[in-house]
Amino acid sequence: ELSVAYGVLIDDLKKKDATEEITQQIEDIQAKKDAADGKKVKKKKTKKNPVQPKPQVSDKNKPSGLSKKEANKLAKKDARKKAKKNEDIPPPTAVSEKKQEKKAEAKKAEAPLLAMLTASYLGVKATLQGDKVTIENTLSLRGNYAVARYLTRTVPSGKSLYDESEPKACYEVDQWLEFCAANGSLLKGNRDYLTVLNSHLSLRTYMCGYGLSIADFALYCCLGADGWTSKKGEFVHLERWESLLTSNPSFAQFKKAHFSQAKQKSSGGKRSEGKKDDVAQCPPLPGVKEGQLVVTRFPPEPSGHLHIGHAKAIFLNQYYAQRYNGRMLLRFDDTNPSKEKEEFEHGIIEDLEHLNIIPYKVSWTSDHFKLLNKYAIQLIEQGDAYMDNTNPENMKQQRDEGINSINRDNSVERNMEMFNEMHSGSEEGQKWCLRAKMDMQSVNKCLRDPVFFRSNILPHARTKATWKAYPTYDLACPIVDSIEGVTHAMRDMNYKDRVPLYEWVIKKLKLRPVILHDFSRMNFVSTLLSKRKLGWFVEEGKVDGWDDPRFPTIKGVLRRGCQVESLYKFMVAQGASRKEGDMEWDKFWNFNKKVIDPIVPRYMAVDAVNNIILELEDVKELRAKTYPRHPKDKNGEQHGVKTLFLAPRIFLEYGDVHDDKSMVQKGEEVLLMQWGVIEITDVEVTDGKVLSLKGKTKPGANVSAPKRKIHWLADTPHVVKAKIFEFDYLITKPKIEPDEDFKAFINPHSVAETLVLAEAGLKTVREDQCMQLLRRGYYRVDKAYQNNSDEIHLFTIPDGKSKAVSTFATASAKMKHR
Repeated sequence: ELSVAYGVLIDDLKKKDATEEITQQIEDIQAKKDAADGKKVKKKKTKKNPVQPKPQVSDKNKPSGLSKKEANKLAKKDARKKAKKNEDIPPPTAVSEKKQEKKAEAKKAEAPLLAMLTASYLGVKATLQGDKVTIENTLSLRGNYAVARYLTRTVPSGKSLYDESEPKACYEVDQWLEFCAANGSLLKGNRDYLTVLNSHLSLRTYMCGYGLSIADFALYCCLGADGWTSKKGEFVHLERWESLLTSNPSFAQFKKAHFSQAKQKSSGGKRSEGKKDDVAQCPPLPGVKEGQLVVTRFPPEPSGHLHIGHAKAIFLNQYYAQRYNGRMLLRFDDTNPSKEKEEFEHGIIEDLEHLNIIPYKVSWTSDHFKLLNKYAIQLIEQGDAYMDNTNPENMKQQRDEGINSINRDNSVERNMEMFNEMHSGSEEGQKWCLRAKMDMQSVNKCLRDPVFFRSNILPHARTKATWKAYPTYDLACPIVDSIEGVTHAMRDMNYKDRVPLYEWVIKKLKLRPVILHDFSRMNFVSTLLSKRKLGWFVEEGKVDGWDDPRFPTIKGVLRRGCQVESLYKFMVAQGASRKEGDMEWDKFWNFNKKVIDPIVPRYMAVDAVNNIILELEDVKELRAKTYPRHPKDKNGEQHGVKTLFLAPRIFLEYGDVHDDKSMVQKGEEVLLMQWGVIEITDVEVTDGKVLSLKGKTKPGANVSAPKRKIHWLADTPHVVKAKIFEFDYLITKPKIEPDEDFKAFINPHSVAETLVLAEAGLKTVREDQCMQLLRRGYYRVDKAYQNNSDEIHLFTIPDGKSKAVSTFATASAKMKHR
């Protein structure tokens, strides 16, 4: 009977998938069998439970082969087991929220975030499924760091992130990748690790080299972008680095997608107010469908270096491409050999690298010359274009007056004959051009039969002497946009009248349409943005070159001291607005001040000519003390410390002790910054001019009491010489009208130089580093210290104010701090 019950229960319980119950029931039945065979059975001690109603099994429901008494006994044991099991399982609400958060963080840490960020930055469509990354819906890969390296090798624009042709650079990147892989989960909130990273970035913009690399991407993912430090300003260099990366749309969107929940929880679910999201300044692109790959393009003509106006177009194209996880193309519109130079192509690529812009692909309009020639022939054969030899002056007059050319109705055969003649480069062919047959009576004069092809026998920078005629921008741009896959073409408002022309070309040639998106051109007061006019300044020697700090070129404003982060923030703040107007430079430089002020070191310097000696009677010898380079870094942990010399004789600015309003008096207390309060004991005056001063220190005096708070410099052999350069506008008129000659408004005093004596700490500053001279302003080091006989060159960085720096500026120049 027991043997039968044994087999029946096993079959029955297996159907219920109750492994633990099977084990317990087998043990019970085995005990019964042992008892029947006369074996001793050890009874298990059980805890007494509260009196429960005895479970009963009806005859109908009892297992076959068992008596009712035995079945009831088994049911009681089963009930006790289930009750105990239910006691051990806590209700769902009892699970700790912290444990859930830790699990979520651990799961996120295991996710291939580096791979996803790299894909987003490079414009590669990638989806995440567990630990797998699917590339372009075709290739599924595993391995966070492996996939990131794979993307840098396979995507053309990824080479700069992990350049295997530079073994040393790759070695440094690999070191940081190993560091992140080993310590990634330990970085957030760990002061030791964060201190190491902050120190590493104290003299660097990026983790490795001079540009972004996947080492930056990896660390950004490990830190989680938010909540990695509880005290703002504690790790200022790391914060600056994180802010710079987050200013890039790819990083900003990645942060929002993967770390926004943590940020919302930490703020109690409240949404911060007062700051506008950059998305509000840049509205959504029209016509974007879900899942569509957005492709933008930046098509500069290589006839000059990029200027501040181009920066807006660059950042908007990059912003929208990254906002929609799309691509930005760089295409050189090289259709005019008369203006273009290879030098400008290299300069444009260099500018984009400085701006941390990595296009998905680089192309040239000249790559498509054969195809453009084919489409031109198609227009002729369709009767939509004709050849014309009207001279430029008469053509302009006819277009203004709406008069048809005598060649407008020539036959297709005649037009093809002259089209080929134009391409031959012959003397006769050079007189002819191809014009679109549109509407000579149109109110929009851009549609009055514009030129589509013109002769030019000069050799092309890339195709050399292959072609003798070239397409114009009006023909080439819509065709190349369409065939290169551009979905949205950003154009400034100057091209608004040419929109119907762009659409006409697309329609006549039956090409894939491209959506045009207009934005306002960026103009500044007292500033020329025409490449032709800027080129005149270079050719005439009025400036040092295209990177002159007075120039509005990308190279010029960066050399002046503008930071890429502030440039990007300023451009996104302007957004894709269509509102035209001339902007003041003060707002632009105010953005820059907000970026550099929290991080630049402070030093002191006095005019090398207009200074006066103060003798301190109670200071008998030269001594030195350490002082933090930044006032908010009390211990020098973030920015380091400098050596400040205290001497019996110190230099003061003459304007600080005697100006138009007052003269320093005997017995007056003066605060020497970074030293303390001193009392003036003697003032030597001759003919109303202060010649020298004497004083004594007042240790423990109230530093807030003196009205005069001045900087100073110890008279020691450690003093270094520096030359300060201040700049003004190149033209004197805020706006040059179209009929005015800009040469009549050239500013003869656009630069001023002042020699100063500076403290020894300036010997440590590097070229391109920014700093502040106390009570003077911000400066970029254009030439660093080399030896005592050489001068340091400092370029004044405007701070958004137009106040004259009277102690530096010469009276004749009336230099303004711009």
